[in-house]
Amino acid sequence: MNRINQDSIARIILRTEYSSNEARHIDHYYCGSVNLWRDFFRPDHLELLTGMREGCSRTLIDGETITYDPSWRLKVRSDQWRPPGELSQQPQPRVGRWYPQGFLSGVSGIYPQTLQPMRVISSADNLIEVDCNHPLADIPIIVRAQVESVISPTKAQRGGRCADWLEDALTNGPGIELLREHYPDFHESDRFERLDSTEDGQYYRKPRLVEHLDSQARAHLLACMAGCMSEGNHVLDLMSSVQSHLPEGLSVTGLGMNAEELQANSVLVQWLVHDLNENPVLPFAKESFDVVCCHLSFEYLLNPEQVMREAARVLRPSGQIIVSFSNRWFPEKVTRIWQKLHEFERMSYVVSVLRNAFTDFTTTSFRNWPRPKGDPHYFELQVSDPVYVVTGSKR
Repeated sequence: MNRINQDSIARIILRTEYSSNEARHIDHYYCGSVNLWRDFFRPDHLELLTGMREGCSRTLIDGETITYDPSWRLKVRSDQWRPPGELSQQPQPRVGRWYPQGFLSGVSGIYPQTLQPMRVISSADNLIEVDCNHPLADIPIIVRAQVESVISPTKAQRGGRCADWLEDALTNGPGIELLREHYPDFHESDRFERLDSTEDGQYYRKPRLVEHLDSQARAHLLACMAGCMSEGNHVLDLMSSVQSHLPEGLSVTGLGMNAEELQANSVLVQWLVHDLNENPVLPFAKESFDVVCCHLSFEYLLNPEQVMREAARVLRPSGQIIVSFSNRWFPEKVTRIWQKLHEFERMSYVVSVLRNAFTDFTTTSFRNWPRPKGDPHYFELQVSDPVYVVTGSKR
């Protein structure tokens, strides 16, 4: 079995864990071509990685924090808030929300092209206060490296971009989903507007017997679900379709929009056509299920709070809610709020919807895996669809 050395190319998964008052957070980031000679690592990380075998894992960071710099908490005039003019919807600063730092003008070291995130702390009296620190600043983190495979090419094959893999894994994502002081304001008046506001039943009348994720992303979601459920669980699959992304050995009821799609789903033991945007009341008795899941569809809900209260009603005591999503959707029916949010910020939005009826949240993400070669979008997109999962327990 090969070991990592200066000449080898390794595929490594970086698993980052951290916690907030509301949730435990776990991010998985795939590093597809790690070379110790070419890439940047801290000396202690380099020592830990050297000699690791396939399947081995080691802790690189155990409770360290990214330094918080108070000088990066800025107050600017409202006329310095200048999102790019080409945006069809000009974002307005909302407390607790995240935006690219490039939305600010007249600030030293920040340019229109600056994409690092900043968080709005307050907006009043023509002044906007923002925090430009790293989203994980002052949060203890644990980072483990797991070696998937190691190959030993010749030294001539060590070329390519010098990567800082840990920086890549922690930049522009992790930490944005944390709920902290200055709770995010998700309640803009247009949040549930859509390009196509016609009746959903008409839109979904024609069956779409297609995959909504690539095979690598589906494998992540299925593995995550297998770790959340026990054999024999009674599961309600909300907004179900051709696939439920669930392991075998469950009793699954599907609630969806198209009968042909539901009939084609071999996991379902029973199913119903039901439009949750027209009627958010679930047609089931209270405490009927062990688990309620909503895969790849939360972004279409027009009344998510009421639907999730209904999910809590039909769950048994300590029952589990699971919401998953990626960055693909039907553009005609996705809500405006969903499109405005950073991918990690969508996890905090889901938690904010769930928190009145659920507790003990965990957010999990899978990012940067290579897109499978047989995928129809392989020549357009190099990276597999990201997967984000939020789980919680009934209060």
